Order: sequence, then C-alpha cells, then structure tokens
Amino acid sequence: MKSRWVQRPDPSPIELASQARSLAVFFAAGSTLALATLVVPHGREHVGLLALVACLGYPGAGFVYLFRDSLRAWAPPLLLAVGTLVATGGVALGDHAGLSAAGAFFYVWVALLAFQHFDRRLAWAEIGFAGACYGTVLLVERIPSGAGEWLLAMGTAVVAGVVTGGTSRRLRITARTDTLTGLPNRRAFMEDLAREMADARRSQSPLSVAALDLDGFKAINDRLGHQEGDRVLAAAASAWAERLRPRDRIGRLGGDEFAVVLPGAAGA
Repeated sequence: MKSRWVQRPDPSPIELASQARSLAVFFAAGSTLALATLVVPHGREHVGLLALVACLGYPGAGFVYLFRDSLRAWAPPLLLAVGTLVATGGVALGDHAGLSAAGAFFYVWVALLAFQHFDRRLAWAEIGFAGACYGTVLLVERIPSGAGEWLLAMGTAVVAGVVTGGTSRRLRITARTDTLTGLPNRRAFMEDLAREMADARRSQSPLSVAALDLDGFKAINDRLGHQEGDRVLAAAASAWAERLRPRDRIGRLGGDEFAVVLPGAAGA
C-alpha cells in the first residue's frame, strides 16, 4: 500500500492544536530562560532592551495557546519564524562571548520544533532561515571565530532536528496506520474527516462520506480461516485505494468496515 494513504498534505485540526501548544511552550520557556540569565551576575550591556526582547515571548505564548483551535496551517510555521527573529534579536544584544552558546540553544529548539511538526520542506526552510539570521549576527558583530561558531551551532541544530523528526515521523505513521491493509486506521481517518469537513465549511464546497464493507466476510473467516480473511481484506483495500482520486481518503474503521472521504463530491 502506498504511503500517500497515510500521510496528508495538510495538518489536521488536532495536529494544529498540538503545534500551537509546542509553540506556546517554546515562547514561554525561551522568555523565562532569557530573563533568568539577566538575574544571575553578568557583564552584558543593553540589559533593558534584552529584558524587553525576552518578555516578548509571553504574549506570544498566550496568543498561540488561546487561539490553538482556530489556527490555519500557515500560522505555526510563520509564528516559529517570528520566534526565530525574536531569539536572534536577543542574541545580537548579548555579549559577544555568549553568542555561540545562546545561538546553539535557541536554534536547536527551532530545529526540534520544525522537524517534529512540519513537513521536510518547511522544516528545512525554518532551519535555513535560522541559519541566515544567526550568520547575519556573526557577520555584523565581526566575531573572529564566527564561521566555526555558526557551523557548530547550526550543525548541532540540524542533527538534533533530523534525528528527532525522523523518529517522531515514524511513530506518527505507525500510530495512524492499520498494519494489515496499510490504510489509515480509525483514528487517522477521523482526523482526515475533521480536516476535510473544516475545509469544506471554509470553501462552501460539497463533501461526501461513503461506508464500505465486505458481504459474507464472516463466512470467509469461518470457512477458510482468519489468515485467508486477512488476505481478502488486504486485497480489497488495495483495489479500492487504487481507484480513488488523489485527494480522496480511505480508512479502515475495524473488521471489514471501511470508509471513504470524497472532497468535492455531492451526495446522490
């Protein structure tokens, strides 16, 4: 079974809410840690500006958390990019000796969030933007060891993000996939249905849902055994999936019960 029946082009409302919660933690934790560094003894200049920049994460965290159930798919990547800009502002205002350490911590966070929650293209775009921001600070400040600091910080961020994102992606696919047919399981299908219903409401377009099952499936199991029944289910699922349009979504609800979401199709 092709993986296109498991992965979706857009996040579901449940996934968007999860992304929002992670962003809220990122903003709040970043602000708290940045303010904590100003409390301990330090030799930084621009303490007032640093405190102001550090505090920007709190309203951002509150906004993202409060509106977590109404965010569009483009909002979390944009908000993470804004968080990257704020973190870079704090790095630029800090002392030169702390640039590498601060950059490594904050940009690793960006990479972890991006590779865990976004598709690969968006994740690489986020880390590329972070690398450009950090590189600009190092160039403007004319740090003698800037190239080495940039390579260490961004290399650490990329490795951490790729490893964590790959593990997270495999776990999500496994949790969403029916092992027998390779189709989305009940949980994944309901998430697909919620996303398509939300899209249909926004665009005022038709949406149909069809239920499928196999007549006489119990007799097949009783007469030929469960192993043969499993082969019949897998063959039927594959045949149905191959005849659907690219945007249609089919899932196994359990036993011989399947369902299909048909965006743009009006009911008979």
